[in-house]
Amino acid sequence: MFLRSVVWILCLACGPVIAQQASQTFEFADGGSVVGRLVVPKDTHLQVALESVGETPVYTNILWARLSQKTLERLAGDRSAGPFARIFLDSPAPERPAARVKAINIKPPPRLDRPQGGGLFSSGVMVVLMLIIYAANIYAGWEVGIFRQWPAAMTAAVAAFVPVLGPVIFLAMPTRRPHVEEAFVDAPLVEEAAPVVEEVAAPVEEQSAQPALPQPVVYARGQFTFNRRFFETKFAGFMKMVPGEAERDKVIHIKSARGEYTGHRFSKVEPNEVYLQIKKGSVSEDVMMPFSEIFEVTIKHKDT
Repeated sequence: MFLRSVVWILCLACGPVIAQQASQTFEFADGGSVVGRLVVPKDTHLQVALESVGETPVYTNILWARLSQKTLERLAGDRSAGPFARIFLDSPAPERPAARVKAINIKPPPRLDRPQGGGLFSSGVMVVLMLIIYAANIYAGWEVGIFRQWPAAMTAAVAAFVPVLGPVIFLAMPTRRPHVEEAFVDAPLVEEAAPVVEEVAAPVEEQSAQPALPQPVVYARGQFTFNRRFFETKFAGFMKMVPGEAERDKVIHIKSARGEYTGHRFSKVEPNEVYLQIKKGSVSEDVMMPFSEIFEVTIKHKDT
């Protein structure tokens, strides 16, 4: 019994020596390898005695990080090198649970009910929209009548009975201009009714002695485009606070959709309208007139 115990103790004591002296292959992570016996394992490297033909052994140091996982797994079972080799072993990849296939349940979204009948006027929104379009059509006919100098009530009525097409027809027609010459037909007849010849001859001599008045200058829509540049270019002298010699005895007469106005100067010109300064007794007033409502601008002598 004692002898058996001694044998086991000797075997256990000689085991590491025998293991160190046994040659083994150390494979590297890059594919290389060396053959030798393990001498001393350390925390940074392990010392290996390479196999040599001569009697003098050759020793080398191999870093733990250079060894392959297969070699590290073999060394992990060694009593002396195991604690160092297990540090450099890769941890096993965690097992992922199998993905559960969920059944796709498509739920239709809520939708609005379609109107019954399918007509254009079955929806209240469409009725309101059509009424707005119809009212805009009538208003367009009114504005076209003002622009083309037709009776605005007539063009609006035509637009009400013939939507869209009525305003387009009046807009395509030329501007209707009043004949101004007919208003002065009866003026010479009053002078010819004088019963005495001598009384008529005296004013003729006086009129011939007086200087002739300049002819009015008329700017009509269609021949000129009424905009800000037109008024700043043609009437630059009528925008001064103190009129010059050429504008001192002249007045501005404007015919527009809002009426006829006579003034001495333009107080202000905006991108879409012009302001004419007129006098009411001893008080002056600025009248605003949009360019789209002006029919005619006349520059004439104040005594004309």
